[in-house]
Amino acid sequence: MRISDLAMKLLEVHRSGGTKLSRKAGNFLGECVVDPHPLTDRQAEWLNSLLERAALADRVEASHEA
Repeated sequence: MRISDLAMKLLEVHRSGGTKLSRKAGNFLGECVVDPHPLTDRQAEWLNSLLERAALADRVEASHEA
């Protein structure tokens, strides 16, 4: 699944009351939806943390492509 799809999925879970997101996490997920650049290691870790907290099984890996 694409990173933008995972971010949208998390936002939808939040909207339906399935998880709580901070404003900062919401901003990050919005950025993931619209920014075509690959995630850094830290960003991938944060996204994975948010996915785990929402009990979503998907995981992402950072891309080291330029």
